[in-house]
Amino acid sequence: MRGANRFGKLEFNPTEQMMREVRRSCEQLAGCRVVAAVLPTEFDASGRRLRELLGEHEPDSLLGFGVSAKAGAFLLERFAVNIDDAREPDNAGHAPAGRPIVPGGPAAYVSTLPLEQIHRALERARVPVAYSNHAGTYVCNHVFYLACHQMRGRPCGFVHVPLEWDVSKDAPAPVSVAKGAVVCIEALAAHGPGGPLNPG
Repeated sequence: MRGANRFGKLEFNPTEQMMREVRRSCEQLAGCRVVAAVLPTEFDASGRRLRELLGEHEPDSLLGFGVSAKAGAFLLERFAVNIDDAREPDNAGHAPAGRPIVPGGPAAYVSTLPLEQIHRALERARVPVAYSNHAGTYVCNHVFYLACHQMRGRPCGFVHVPLEWDVSKDAPAPVSVAKGAVVCIEALAAHGPGGPLNPG
């Protein structure tokens, strides 16, 4: 499971705090070992760190999170596309334009997460949720594509979350982005193969 640090004009990236919350409360959630990590919002460094984490933990599944300032809900991303095309520089000052993420790789990967189950679980928890067909062409999509490329068919996908920490929707009590992440993990674990799931 991965989040990202703040970038661009954002003073706060909720996925960074979300990873800390998940790390504290979900290490053995739903009978699986959860590894929560924050990746740098940099095209090259995020890919290197992702490879390190996958090599170290060999996860059965991977669930990535990133922030979208335009999102009003948890956006379950369906596709990762093989292109980096930055409208603004990443945190290392790089702004690739029209560069393939994996030269010669597939034009796109389809999320292998149980998106319908995750969608229903978020609705039950009164967390606003929608499907998205495009994860953008910035670092989130970069990591999503590389993760799919390296996970080789194992459950893998990406969720964009709103900038606001409180994502309550007609709920009797506040619902945080971190709570929404836990709901996603629980739904993924419930759908997993026999034996412990290890969402990396």
